[in-house]
Amino acid sequence: MRRLASLRTSEDRGIPSSLLLPLRRLLEALRRLDSEVDIYLSGSYARGDWLKDSDVDLIIVSKIFAGLEIGPRYALVKKLMEPGFSLDVMAYSPSEFERAKSRSTILEDMLSYALKITLE
Repeated sequence: MRRLASLRTSEDRGIPSSLLLPLRRLLEALRRLDSEVDIYLSGSYARGDWLKDSDVDLIIVSKIFAGLEIGPRYALVKKLMEPGFSLDVMAYSPSEFERAKSRSTILEDMLSYALKITLE
């Protein structure tokens, strides 16, 4: 697996500030619940081939997801994300994420170009 890039400014990979700022706010909100949460932007925004109506593909790793079914995980993220974005969320606990990385070629591919969201 290649090393993950770090998303630092709205100019990186052409990510518009209208998405970057809400993602950073989402990270801040999730970090109030789990200080060790990680968010990775994947899909068309990470590849740089997004369109105006593209959805936002996120991989989120946090211990707050342990024991929760898929629906409540998505609902929590959707509640914390600013309105107006179509989200596709893969939410994992840390142990689930480690298992999935070794078992899922789709996740492995997504992580090969994913951008880690930072607060910088």
